[in-house]
Amino acid sequence: MELRRLNGPGLSLTLDYWNNHARQLASAKSRKILIRYWNEFWKSATVADVRNLNKQEEFQQHLFAKGLNVGSVNRTLEVGAAAINRAWKRGIISSVPFIHKVKDDRDTADTKKGADITLDELRAFYRGSEVDHWHDLLTILIGTACRPAAARELTKEQIDFANGLVYLNRKGRRQTGKNRPTVKLPPTMAARFRDRPDGVLVLWRGQATEKNERLMRIARKRAGLGEDVNLYSIRHFCARWMRQNGVDAWACAAQLGHGLGGRLTITEVYATADPLYLQGPCSALETLLQAVIAPIAGERVSRAPAA
Repeated sequence: MELRRLNGPGLSLTLDYWNNHARQLASAKSRKILIRYWNEFWKSATVADVRNLNKQEEFQQHLFAKGLNVGSVNRTLEVGAAAINRAWKRGIISSVPFIHKVKDDRDTADTKKGADITLDELRAFYRGSEVDHWHDLLTILIGTACRPAAARELTKEQIDFANGLVYLNRKGRRQTGKNRPTVKLPPTMAARFRDRPDGVLVLWRGQATEKNERLMRIARKRAGLGEDVNLYSIRHFCARWMRQNGVDAWACAAQLGHGLGGRLTITEVYATADPLYLQGPCSALETLLQAVIAPIAGERVSRAPAA
């Protein structure tokens, strides 16, 4: 992945940021686009030019004119600021201009990231594409109720087939506010991935995927679903499904990674050794996997061997 031309504030600052940092990130593809937005406007401007608040506001309007929403505009600003801050930390420039972000007045307190869907719609979404990596991705999303990023990044090494566990947070990765818990491994998911080679499980042409946006749009269109349906819709459905199938609120929250951020207590570290650990959510999600994968609505496929 190459950027043929990167001028921008401080001339080589964004090029250095790309070559030595951004291109190695999981979000490299999107950052590449945002860097281009930055350089498209600023061209050969210097870091000193970026201090001008009027020019910053012109840049913001330039981004809005492209059809970007507030969140995307602010992410573009953050990428440019990151490149400049990187140069300052390395002594390339002596001071850093403050990059003003756009005020976000959207009320997101009660806004979910994906629209609600029904079981029939989830089954149609699964069948919206026949490619293996789409079914791999949805098997992980449904089998663990995890967030899309955790599913895309899951490796075979994070699955303990012997003890029937999935470590959604890979070893060495620091937990964030979006906690990635350790959950039980549903039999259908175990059967799908048991014989895979080590490494990332969701692969397209041998490479890990970033956001699967194009494939998701294709599957969504074929399924006849609205544009507000996305991969988070699956997580929301899994949460409702667990509660509808008798999973108590604590176990549902633990499966989803809610309220368990940061360091775990010694008791929590060893909780996974309990044979009944998150068994309720696992059973409910296994039933859901079976219902989604069954070739005919209402038909059950043969139960996969135990994990």
